[in-house]
Amino acid sequence: MGNSIQNMSMCANCGKGEEDAKSLKTCVACKMVKYCNATCQKAHRPQHKKACNERTTELHKEELFKQPPQKEDCPICLAPLPFSQNITHQVCCGTKVCHGCNYSMYCGGESKKPGDYPCPFCRHPLGGGGQGKVYFEMIQKRMDVNDASAIYQLGDDYFQGYRGLTVDKKKAFELHSRAAKLGHEGAHVRLHDAYEKGEVVERNKKKATYHLEMAAILGSVIARHNLAVYEERKGDYRMSMKHFMIAARSGWKEALEPIKRNGYMLGIVTKDEFAETLRACQVSRS
Repeated sequence: MGNSIQNMSMCANCGKGEEDAKSLKTCVACKMVKYCNATCQKAHRPQHKKACNERTTELHKEELFKQPPQKEDCPICLAPLPFSQNITHQVCCGTKVCHGCNYSMYCGGESKKPGDYPCPFCRHPLGGGGQGKVYFEMIQKRMDVNDASAIYQLGDDYFQGYRGLTVDKKKAFELHSRAAKLGHEGAHVRLHDAYEKGEVVERNKKKATYHLEMAAILGSVIARHNLAVYEERKGDYRMSMKHFMIAARSGWKEALEPIKRNGYMLGIVTKDEFAETLRACQVSRS
């Protein structure tokens, strides 16, 4: 630890001193050391690699077991947004609304013909309910400003062959990779599936696990639930319960039964932990 503190005020490779500390660049992976330039960082890599990898893994695990922040409210009904699979992303303005508000607009009689209803938030005509030229023009505008949800959505259109597109899983993988870099939880789930199955890219269990964990960190309760199941199958029930409890505290009620059955009843989860998790689940769903 002493060396790490010292290195934060000088280049870990050449020893550039404190007077130039503000110009030093921190190692973005471990955040333990600084360098004066990329050349020094590259030269020091053989000595730093092991400690860097260990600290990076520690930071990732710390982030993995943090409780994700609560979802924002639906801008229409002001109720907490549900899980991602029950949210509609509006390609006209980039707003996320709950399926209920979107469905109400669809069935509200405000359209002159089926599917030609306006956005429930900005009132922009959706042009055939998100089909054809109008849809692709709007989604491209959102993609031009790096809207992760729009990029993910087009990726899913290619993945599923929606909206008249031919199925192109390679194109879908590229779009999902771009959306994942911008922090889209669903894109990380898609990348996990790609590396797990090895259909588009070479099968890679390590990368598959990484993307599933990133999806969980970003708030995907399905990814969190799957991580809990994986740990349970490996026999690590304590780790499994940690994942299940995070999912339950986010409002995923399906996690309560395994917590009760394999956690509380077996003594892995305490009475207080179970009670607190149950209350948090109820609050998240209210």
